[in-house]
Amino acid sequence: MKKLIIVSTPLLLGLILMIVSAFTPSTVDRNGMLHEPYFFLIPVSMLCIFIGIIVLAIYLIRSVKRYKKA
Repeated sequence: MKKLIIVSTPLLLGLILMIVSAFTPSTVDRNGMLHEPYFFLIPVSMLCIFIGIIVLAIYLIRSVKRYKKA
């Protein structure tokens, strides 16, 4: 159980970053230029979600293999 919490941390972090980026204020200048002060949260959250899915899948595959051996 402890490993599952550690493995799912990047996935949860990515979801939290995605939610935070959705609630940050964006402004548009008179020229039509969009200003997003925390734009970097979007790619970082996608990276965390991608890493979390891969690590969680590896963990689940390993645990199923161990369960079948026992």
